[in-house]
Formats: sequence, structure tokens, C-alpha cells
Amino acid sequence: MTRPPSTHESARAAEVIARTEALLSAALARGEWVDAADWHRGLIVAAAGRRARLLGVSEAGLDAKDALSAASLADLLSWPDALSGDAHVLGWIHQGWSALGRLKSFEAHVQRGERHGSATVSTQLYTPRWVADALARGALQGADLRRVRILDPAVGGGQMLLAALAALIEAGLEPAEAATRLWGWELDPRAAEVARWTLKLEVARRLGGRDPQLEHQIDAQIICRDALHGDAPAFEVVLTNPPYMGWRSMPAELREHLKAHYAPFERDLYAAFIKRCQDVATHAVGLLVQQGIFYLKRFEAARTALLGAGALTDFLHLGPRAFWGLSGEKASVVAFVQRIDAESEQPTRVWDLRKARDPLAKAQRFADTTPESFVASRAASVPGRPFCYELPEELLRWFDEAAPLSEIAEVPGGQNKTGANRRYVRPWHAVKASAIVAAPGLFEPPSDGGGEGAGRWRFYSKGGRFAPWWGNWEWVVDWSDEAREYYATNRTSNLLSERYVGREGICYTDFAGGRFNARWMPPGCAFDMTGPAIFVRDPWLPGLRFEERNAALLGILNSAPARRLLKALNPTLHFQASDVRALPVPEIKEAQARRVAALVLEIVEGVRALHQRVEGDVRYDPQALPEAQARALLARLIELETALEAEIAALYQVAVRPLERTSLSHHHALGA
Repeated sequence: MTRPPSTHESARAAEVIARTEALLSAALARGEWVDAADWHRGLIVAAAGRRARLLGVSEAGLDAKDALSAASLADLLSWPDALSGDAHVLGWIHQGWSALGRLKSFEAHVQRGERHGSATVSTQLYTPRWVADALARGALQGADLRRVRILDPAVGGGQMLLAALAALIEAGLEPAEAATRLWGWELDPRAAEVARWTLKLEVARRLGGRDPQLEHQIDAQIICRDALHGDAPAFEVVLTNPPYMGWRSMPAELREHLKAHYAPFERDLYAAFIKRCQDVATHAVGLLVQQGIFYLKRFEAARTALLGAGALTDFLHLGPRAFWGLSGEKASVVAFVQRIDAESEQPTRVWDLRKARDPLAKAQRFADTTPESFVASRAASVPGRPFCYELPEELLRWFDEAAPLSEIAEVPGGQNKTGANRRYVRPWHAVKASAIVAAPGLFEPPSDGGGEGAGRWRFYSKGGRFAPWWGNWEWVVDWSDEAREYYATNRTSNLLSERYVGREGICYTDFAGGRFNARWMPPGCAFDMTGPAIFVRDPWLPGLRFEERNAALLGILNSAPARRLLKALNPTLHFQASDVRALPVPEIKEAQARRVAALVLEIVEGVRALHQRVEGDVRYDPQALPEAQARALLARLIELETALEAEIAALYQVAVRPLERTSLSHHHALGA
């Protein structure tokens, strides 16, 4: 299935997208209306004409007319031959052109709370070529080439069909016959036209000339239709990169349709497409989708149905940064091939490509890496049954043999959300010290701190950057009667029980970028939905003092085994309360718990001391700890962390792993 990627293809894609966006910007500056269908068609037809000339084939039907200005047309036709001659250039141009509408759609959604108007503008991203090739080859394995028909129900610019054409020809079909086996559906008529010309020109390249009859068949088989509505014929293979749109972003009509026809896959548009592809395919499907359906709790029923529909043969965990032109962590994706005509209890070949930093690096790692093997039924006892292939058997077994954290600690459900943060949440230094509630170990108000406003503000756990053991106490929240009345009546607020307020325990960063980090929460504080809390239960380790029990649990949470287990439960950016509750915690004897607690208490105390050197921190006191002592203390704390890792590894009966990027040396406030 693997093949070394082109080292130039990704760079060409990035350059075409960038040039297209620059062309659009220049046209807008001249007052051209680049949203118009005529302008888009002129752009695509002109680019297709240039490609036809480079191929030495007929330009029939490729007159650009006057839809583009002379300046825009001259700029487009001056592009290097290496760009205009690429089979995928039209799709890349379409993605660059779509960036304008995508930006407008997301601005309206984020800034004004508007739902996306359609699935065509806000979700068009061109599939990386090597991913499409891998899916096409994988899905065609075992197919009957005498009758195979391939469909892309969200054809976009035609990337999947190009990959399928190449795979069919490699398998022995003549180019003309291979082209007749390809179908595409597309909601956006502009994208459908891009796909038609893309495929027609590639077939012409392989045949050495254009075939009008064959092109007429291509036009008839790549059509505009909504893939999620109406009856559909069967296809042996279905390949697609479906549009993504979450439940809250959908137009109301689309939400109702998915709820009525695609449950339990209705939570995202891409999930509904998975269901549709499985229903239409008779041999195999190959899809590039968001990773959430394989891990998140809200997709649990859909995940069960997905995995039960056939044998998951190939799983490429691409993670973030898989697309050129799209940065950030939110578009974390997987590509998978599933045999619909095979039993589901078969091993899956897994490539973990998440650490590669860009599309080219992911492609190279895919080509160079031998896949692991995973049988999904191994995770049958894991809550929610996520596709946790990265967990070795020595850790997976604890879901059967150990109690979940929910039995030894309380992790409040729901979201603690105050609302109106500009009014009720402030940096700690922006309010009078006498008005802040005492938080022993963190802050003590002045001895004469009575009077008006006393006790109005509480330190507020709001998550923050990577800070294990102690830290991120940057904010205070208004806890006056007036403020709490607002929280109780405001429809967007949600307060948990008062019994959690001011209670000593543990808090952690919800949005942790994949690195779980918990820290001591002193009494007197409150916590936010982004800095949730954990409270150890009294019956756990009854022979230990509260401080020791709290410290022992904190040590377990910040260990390598716990982080690996939590990451397997949910490899997305957020750690949900349900994930933390499900963490298996082996039974620990009091003697070992005391050793763990002693190490953790010394670590927490040392980290608190080091925060005295952090300018802006509530404990800042530059005279309290000279630099040489601070460096020695940090080195000592890392030694303690190493000793703690050995204790927790023994508890989980696994080998000790390096601290890597989870140690105190990467605590954001202490790294300098």
C-alpha cells in the first residue's frame, strides 16, 4: 500500500493555492467581483486551457471568454509550466478560490454566531495526493476489476477520482476503460466542473489526445446532486473526503434531515457521509475524516455502528497539519479503508503519523514506516470503546483489572461556567488585595483586609498552559451575591453545586494540547470549565491524611502511565471529565501511597517556591530565592519526578518511560 511520495507535489500544491489567493486579492483590489460564478468558471477554463496546450491536446470547449480581466488572465497564464501542467492544478486553484468564501463563513460563524449557510463553502479542502492514492489502492484490494465501479459522493476538485484512475490503470485496466468506471457527486456545481475537466485532461494525457465520446460519459457520470438525499445505486468502492460541519453549526433543515435519516451518525456532516458510504458500497470504502468519531463520547453509538459494518483494514492517524493551507490543531484527521464484505473482527494496519509536522513529512513517514497491527476488540472494556491502538496490552488490561478514578475521586460533571467574563473575571493584580478570599499557600489578604468588598473575589482555575503540580493562578472571579445572582439567572451560565466552591483538591487544564497536567488547588478557590476540579473521596486510603491522599492521586495523574491512558481515551485537544473519570487506577497499598505522597508534596512545595521567581505571579518575590538556588531546586525537583515515575510505573507494572515533554523542565512559567 505504501509508495514514496513526490517531494515536489506538496510544494506545488502550496504554491498554487498561494498564487490563487494572491490573484484573488489583486482582482478584489481592482474591484472585480470574484465571488461570481462567471469569474470562477473563467479562472478554471483558462487554467484548463493552459494545461491542454502544455499536453499538446485539443483546447475545444476551453475558451475563457472575457470572465476574467486581462490582468487576471495574464497573471494566471504566466505561471510556471510545472504548476499549470500538474494534473491536480485545477483542484488546487479551486481550493485557493474557495478560501475567500470559507473565511467569510467562519467569520460570520465565530463572530456573530451564525450557522454556516451551506456545506460547500465552509468545508472545501483538497485531499493530499498521497492520502488519496493510499485510500484508492487499499479500497481496490480484492475488488473484482471486471465489474468494479467507484464513486466519490463529495467529489470536490476530483482528487479521489484521479487516484482511483491511477490505481485502476496500475491494476491492468486501459485508461479509457478505467475512466468509465468512475462516478462523482457534488453539491457545488463549480467544484463538479473542476472535477470533470481535471479527469478529462488526465485521461487525454494518458491517451495522447481527447476523446469526445469518453468525455461525454465523464460529464454524465460526474453530476450535481446531494449525496445525503434520495435513493442511490450500489457501487463496489466508495472513496471520499466528506465535508465537515458540527451539529451546532448546521442550518436547521440539515440538522433535521440528518436526525431523521442518519442517526446515530447525525452529530457531524462527515459522520453522516460515513454512514452513506457504507450503505452504498458493496466491497470497500476509503475515507478521510475528522478523528473525533473514533474517540469522542458523543460518537460512541456511531463508532460502534461504524466498526461493526465491516473489517477496518487500514487506519492512517494523520492528526493535525495534514492539509496545505490549513494550520492549527482542530483539523485532526484520520484516513481509513474498510472492507464492507469482510468480517469486522480482523486486525487493522495502523500508521501513526501525528508527530510529523506537515503534509510532506506525514507522507514520507507513511512511506517509511511499517504499520502496527491492532484488533479493535482488544479495547472492548475501555469506556466508550475508542480506537486506542497505541495502548500496549500491559496498560489495556487495567481497564479490566482496576477501578476507575470515579470510585476514588469525584470529578464534577457538567460545566462550571460563570459568563460575562469582562465584568466578573479579572487578572488577580487588577483588584484590591483586601477583596480577595484567602487561599492558603497561594495568597493571604492583608491583615487589615476587612471593610467594603472583603471576600468578593476568589482565585479562579481557568486551565492555562502546561503547568504540572502548581501554577496558572492568574485570574480571580467575582463571587459576590450580585455576581452569583447573575450566574444563576443568565441563560449561558452554568454553576455547579456550592459544595465545590472553596474546596481543596486538584485542578487540571481541559484544553491541554494532548499533554495532561494536573496541579494542587488550595482551599478558597473556584474553578472554571477550562480548569476542572477533582476531589479525592474520603474512603480511599483511610489511613492517610487528606494532604497525603490528595498528593498520591496528583502523583498518579501526572505520571506517564496515566497520561498514556488518558490520551488513548481521547487523543483530541480536550480532556473531558468523562475521560478523567474512566482512568483506571490500580489498588495501591498505604506504604507505597505514603512514598508517592511524600515525593509529590516535596515537588509541589518546590514548584510553589520557584514561582516566587516568576514575574507577574501572585507569589512573585525576587529576593526570596537566588538564581543559583532556583536552578539547584529545579534540578532536585526533576530528580524527584524521576523517582515518582518509578513508583507509578511499578504501580501499573510497566517499564519506566522518560519524562519527555511532561517534566517540570517544560512547565511554561519555569522553563526560563
